[in-house]
Amino acid sequence: MTGSKIPPIPIQPSIQHYAWGGKTLIPSLAGIQNDQGEPFAEWWIGDHPKSPALAFWEDQWQPLNELIGHDPNFWLGSSLQSQFGDHLPFLFKVLDVHDMLSIQIHPTKVNAEIGFAREEKLNRPLDAYDRVFKDANHKPELMVAISEFWLLHGFQNEKSLRMLIGNVPEWSDFLTILRKRGLKGLYTHIMQLSDAKLFDYLSPLRDRVLPAFQRGELTRFQPEYWAAKAFLQYGLDRGIFSIFLLNLVCLLPGEGIFQDAGIPHAYLEGQNVEIMANSDNVFRGGLTSKYVDVDLLLEHVFAQPVEPEILKAKKTAQGMIYEVPVPDFKLYEVRLSAGQEMNLPAGSPGELIVIRGQGKIISDRRNRALRPGSVFYLVPESSCSVHADESLLAYVGTC
Repeated sequence: MTGSKIPPIPIQPSIQHYAWGGKTLIPSLAGIQNDQGEPFAEWWIGDHPKSPALAFWEDQWQPLNELIGHDPNFWLGSSLQSQFGDHLPFLFKVLDVHDMLSIQIHPTKVNAEIGFAREEKLNRPLDAYDRVFKDANHKPELMVAISEFWLLHGFQNEKSLRMLIGNVPEWSDFLTILRKRGLKGLYTHIMQLSDAKLFDYLSPLRDRVLPAFQRGELTRFQPEYWAAKAFLQYGLDRGIFSIFLLNLVCLLPGEGIFQDAGIPHAYLEGQNVEIMANSDNVFRGGLTSKYVDVDLLLEHVFAQPVEPEILKAKKTAQGMIYEVPVPDFKLYEVRLSAGQEMNLPAGSPGELIVIRGQGKIISDRRNRALRPGSVFYLVPESSCSVHADESLLAYVGTC
């Protein structure tokens, strides 16, 4: 059976109920009642063994990773299989961020291979609390906002840092450290502070910003706003310093940003689609109840100023695409008005998710209705198109 004769395959993504998640977006996409107000943080569309999606195949729902493992040539295609092995090279997600996530970075491919081999040699369980390298892969990420989305991304330049630090009287000695030891020296100093010093530096800031936050005097464009939220969520956490050190970015719907290895970042609030290399390797630097390894973080962090690059989908012969500098994944935007139709990219396996609108996905053998939350797997060399019955927004993850 050739790929072109296989219609799009329905997918049931897996749900991650992390505490920071929202309560409405993912349940609405998944068609689930959330009467208990449980947090629905991430919707995973992929074959990651931690939480594989289900595919409706041979009249039953089956784990996608098992299906791919049984016949990788069919599900992935020989070209992709030879380059990346017997699994999808990417993981596709929907995120609903109600409360801020941890300050984090990801390793390079080389460092991931070294770190994973080291932990495997020690026979450490993959689910150990303090295990960082869960696999041998890097984890570059692309996220595209589907609502107004706030995040931290990369260190600010020295001029901006001096201005922000100068506005916090208790942090005046940080200016001397920045001048003498540079950005890496300052970040190292902050990340290695004792609990007693954290109290000295953070408690006066907390006492100032929390009343202003509660009176509604702060806006999301001020780091003090997010610091106040972090104080309420995490207490005197060293990750709060990063709110002032990193670039505060607001993305509008349809805008994206790419997180490469070593770039410190954190999601603060909003909803997005996200596609990344198929990995779970994360080094955390605070604002989390999960494991924080300061030495490992400092070893891998890119401690240089970064100017955030806001991405928009660009028109190509294959469709509207967000360009990224890695081969592991691509993200296409499908934005149609009522009555419009477009062919979906073919050649590599893909995953389609509809965010809003109604329509149909059309293939040689059958048509299927589309609604918000419809998810399909597109086998290699499949030929299909999307028709919009009303204004429709969807995304296709592929590579």
